[in-house]
Amino acid sequence: MPITKQKKEHIVKDINDNIKSAKSVVFLNFHGENIAKTNELRKELKKRDAIYKVARKTLTKKAFENSGIKGDYADYENEVALVFIKIVFVNCIGGIF
Repeated sequence: MPITKQKKEHIVKDINDNIKSAKSVVFLNFHGENIAKTNELRKELKKRDAIYKVARKTLTKKAFENSGIKGDYADYENEVALVFIKIVFVNCIGGIF
C-alpha cells in the first residue's frame, strides 16, 4: 500500500528531529534478519538511549539533505535501518555486538 504524502512528510520530520538530537547515526543493513533478532536489537539500543528506525531510502535521503548533510544514502542495495545514538558511540554499542 502506498504511503500518503502527509505520512511521508511526518517520516521525514521524524528523521530530521532524530538527526538533530543524535551524536552519531549508523546505517545498518538488516536484510535477511529475523524479526526476533531485530526486536532484541531495538530493545538493547533503547536501553542505551539509541533509536532504531526503518524508513524508505528516498525519505531518508530527503531528511538528511533537509538537515544539510549530503551523501549517497539511497545507493545501498538492500534494506537499511538507521540507529540514532544520543550518547558516545562506544558507550552505546558495548555489550550489544
